[in-house]
Amino acid sequence: MLNQYLYIISGVCWTAVYILIIRRNMIERSFGMPVIALLLNISWEFTYSIMFPFEGYKLYLNCLWLACDVVILTQFIMYGGIQRYFSFAGTMRFAGFIIVLIAALSFVWVMHAEFNDHRGKLTAYIINLIMSSAFLLRALRSNYDGQSIYIGVLKMIGTGVPSILFYLKNPDSNVLNALYISVFVIDGLYISVLRKKLHEAGLSWSIRV
Repeated sequence: MLNQYLYIISGVCWTAVYILIIRRNMIERSFGMPVIALLLNISWEFTYSIMFPFEGYKLYLNCLWLACDVVILTQFIMYGGIQRYFSFAGTMRFAGFIIVLIAALSFVWVMHAEFNDHRGKLTAYIINLIMSSAFLLRALRSNYDGQSIYIGVLKMIGTGVPSILFYLKNPDSNVLNALYISVFVIDGLYISVLRKKLHEAGLSWSIRV
């Protein structure tokens, strides 16, 4: 029962992260989630909602997150994300975007098949590490479009809670333990750096929801 409650807490926090990103995207006409994190996220959620679906409430959460990511992806396209991130491809920008999306899907499916990651745990934490690092890099570059401290804190809680649960179940996985710690530390750095950058820009982090 405790496991279920902790997973639901994590699910609520991650759902709030997605909703806040969508909200800030709408307010600023921006795309708050870095493109590589977005494409990996939507690939993971597609895989474990449709291709290899979970059971019960976990499936409902995955489907909800997939729907949120579809909205964020739509905003990414609407607000010029393809033109910005795939300008190197010239007139083939959309083709470049599709190729990267296929590569993200392939990564998730290879991890599922070759590393027996049938519940997607290892892949999820690798994606989480990439996402946290991408958020931190954006903050370091003073690019806080679509960002807020609340998004960072909720992401930290949403990932940290299941990390504790997974560690208690399997404390001997050095790879997963390293991922748990790395994601937590980078999330903490992101929150600290973003708060500093917002302060330097004369923006109040507390009312930036």
